[in-house]
Amino acid sequence: MRIISGPDFGATDCALPFRDARNRNLDYDAVISYTDSETWGLSSVQGEIMRYRQHSGIPTKNVVVGMVSNGFTIADPRDPRQLDVVGLSTDAPAAINTFLGDLHST
Repeated sequence: MRIISGPDFGATDCALPFRDARNRNLDYDAVISYTDSETWGLSSVQGEIMRYRQHSGIPTKNVVVGMVSNGFTIADPRDPRQLDVVGLSTDAPAAINTFLGDLHST
């Protein structure tokens, strides 16, 4: 407990996977981020997703899994290609898999 509770891991930048993929010309159908819900830069996430989609030409899906509920939301509720998940029960992976389904449909 002492070892793993010592470091301050700071906040999670959920826009980073999209920014990195765009900068490195990587193609992803979906991005799944797991976070302790200490997120920051939320206003930039939607912009990065849109820039990545435009750059790659891929309608990439985005799933953010927060391990605890702190009222966060990263997914744009108007975007059917994004999903927020809070907590990780035994049925969460199946729900995420269902959401991802056919990656080339809505």
